[in-house]
Amino acid sequence: RKQLDVLADSAEAQEKAKADYELERQLHLYALRAQRLELYRMRRKREIDDTTVSIIQDDLDIREMTLDDSGQVS
Repeated sequence: RKQLDVLADSAEAQEKAKADYELERQLHLYALRAQRLELYRMRRKREIDDTTVSIIQDDLDIREMTLDDSGQVS
């Protein structure tokens, strides 16, 4: 436990945490974009209607804005 506490306070550990955080944020953004592309594909194939697209698109927009602000998707 003491070793972990020392590591957590080190500049190296903080830099690694920042890098991990940014990687996770980027992965969330890629996932949201993939969901958006699938949504458009489904609409083109007429698997879903415009109302459903609008509802899901609004949700994706909110999740993406939230991610841009805080780095976490709620």
